[in-house]
Formats: sequence, structure tokens, C-alpha cells
Amino acid sequence: MNAAKFYWAIVGDASPEPVAVVVENGKRMAYTCGCPDPFDLDAEPPNIELVQDGVMVGGGTWRQELIKLDPPRKVTSVQLTAERERAEKRLALDRKRGIRHGHRRFNP
Repeated sequence: MNAAKFYWAIVGDASPEPVAVVVENGKRMAYTCGCPDPFDLDAEPPNIELVQDGVMVGGGTWRQELIKLDPPRKVTSVQLTAERERAEKRLALDRKRGIRHGHRRFNP
């Protein structure tokens, strides 16, 4: 799994979810969070679709590219607690300045 590449994918008619794609025995296999069995990306039909995003490149050319994710970072609970505390301090400073982060309804 160290050679895994991470992408957004759609399985069936579900919402997009992250998958890890690895090459096993010459086939591209996609592992999802919710299923212990991988999906064969090279099968016909593959039963899974890697999500693509359209981008405009030089010369007005339109190109579809897979939406790639960075590998998840490894953090400890102490690091997560410190990040949350820093975030809470930033939010508290914003509240003192009159900035409120939260839900705002735009339609009456």
C-alpha cells in the first residue's frame, strides 16, 4: 500500500468517496473505506468510476483529469488536540472582532 495513489471515485450511484489505487498482479485495484474487497479498474465494466475534473489548458484546449488526493497524513491525538486548540483560539479572536463563523441563510 505504500505505492498507493489516492483519488475520488463513485461506486454505483453513491456519492464520491476517496479510494486508494494500487497495482496488483498487473491490474489497477481500487480500495474504498467501506468495502474490504477491491474494485478492478481495468474490468469491463469496472463498477467504479474515478472522478474527473475538466480543466482548460494552454491554447484553449479542454482536458479531463482525475481528481487526485494527497495521502492522508499521520498525526497523533496530541497533535490533533493542539491543532483544535489553535483553531479555537483563532475563532475566539474573530468573535472578539465581531466576525461570526457559522450558518447564514441567504434566501428568505
